[in-house]
Amino acid sequence: MAKISFVLLLSGLMLASCQQKESKKTVTEEASINAESQEVPAVVYYFHGTRRCPTCIKVGEIARATVENNFKKEIEEGKLKFEDINVEDGKHDDLVEKYQIRWNALIIRINGKNGEEISDLTDMAFQYANTSPDEVEASIKSKLYQFLNQ
Repeated sequence: MAKISFVLLLSGLMLASCQQKESKKTVTEEASINAESQEVPAVVYYFHGTRRCPTCIKVGEIARATVENNFKKEIEEGKLKFEDINVEDGKHDDLVEKYQIRWNALIIRINGKNGEEISDLTDMAFQYANTSPDEVEASIKSKLYQFLNQ
């Protein structure tokens, strides 16, 4: 009986040690990612997992196209950027934690006159991505135009 308990304990310890996540990025890398995002006054973040359903893909495509096709000047001037972030790759854990992202999300972060403003368009985007993609585009544009016209 003691032998079985010992083997089970040893197996459990080995399994637990194998599952520990290795962090390959340094503190300075994480800080530089966060600092880079903070330098841009407005960022549209599309957070997603590695495996995505058709609706998830559609939300990302609509968000990217909306930003890139309607705000070229603002992107070139450094006022706006779009970031496609895989929450599973560990490269942006600071942002995932900051915005409490658990899976897919469409977030607009604006550093304006009144400080940081966060708009979570996730529910609306997933509701309308397949049936009314123009509604998703209009919501993103409306939020960004409000900021740019301040």
